[in-house]
Amino acid sequence: MLHHLNDFFVAQCEMLQVIEIRAPKLSSFVVGDDRIQISLGAEVKHIWIRGSKPNTLCHARAEVPSFMPAVERLIVESNCEKVKTPIMSSTFLLLKYLDISLVDVQLYRVDYFCLVSFLEASPALEIFVLRVGTGNLLRRDSVLKDLDKDQLHLWQMPECLHDNLKNVMMTGFSSAKSLIELTSHIVRNALALACMTLDTARGCGRRTAKTGKCQRMSREGLMEAQKALEAVKRCIEGIVPSSTNLKALEPCSQCGC
Repeated sequence: MLHHLNDFFVAQCEMLQVIEIRAPKLSSFVVGDDRIQISLGAEVKHIWIRGSKPNTLCHARAEVPSFMPAVERLIVESNCEKVKTPIMSSTFLLLKYLDISLVDVQLYRVDYFCLVSFLEASPALEIFVLRVGTGNLLRRDSVLKDLDKDQLHLWQMPECLHDNLKNVMMTGFSSAKSLIELTSHIVRNALALACMTLDTARGCGRRTAKTGKCQRMSREGLMEAQKALEAVKRCIEGIVPSSTNLKALEPCSQCGC
């Protein structure tokens, strides 16, 4: 038994198939390949999955509850989702912090609303962070198309309350219809929600190490940010209760191309 092991990181081990660890002080586990068979003790509270293959989110939703039933902090990074994250009966009973990073360059149209599967399975969840890398493109699936045609119908699930969710932050926020549907679902079902931050500028105010300035956005990226702000105004602001602080952040003057 590894009595003093606190943190464990594994990546780029192509031949590795199984990891089995019994370390009573292990609190953090980082894996760079989401297809390794993992067996950990109940002591591990924090896992970080960096997917090198498609559908990392789907894999995390299906597998993590079985090998880390006591996880309290889950970070998942996915570069490509080709399938929808399924609704499942397995749960993250103790999960309090969920951070999802998702690259969406429209090679595959991501259904953000499917992330409700994680929220449904996490009754203790307090903080939800969604970071979307969109490649600074205009959305072909913008909700504004339906709004302009008076044909808007946002998908909703039967009542599913997220009683402990207090803080939500989304960066790279866009006007994608399924993202607006996810946001609307959270607002309607997270009754304790204190703060929701929708950042259209991928973290405006964060400085690059070399220039000390905001990361530049393309012309299309700036246009999409304005569309996202319009979508928030037309679809979200009207359903936000007075007890929730809604922050819709737009690009600053240094974000321009």
